[in-house]
Amino acid sequence: SDAYQATGCYNLLCSGFVQTNSKIAIGAAISPISSYSGDQYDITILVWK
Repeated sequence: SDAYQATGCYNLLCSGFVQTNSKIAIGAAISPISSYSGDQYDITILVWK
């Protein structure tokens, strides 16, 4: 309601933020990466508010 200025949690800087899966850390690099004319990889990300 206030663009996260005083309410809500949207990243690790907020004490109320909860990451529910430890396979990929928020803010960490994701690998492997896709390459043009090469192997392609995907990732599914779900965000609940």
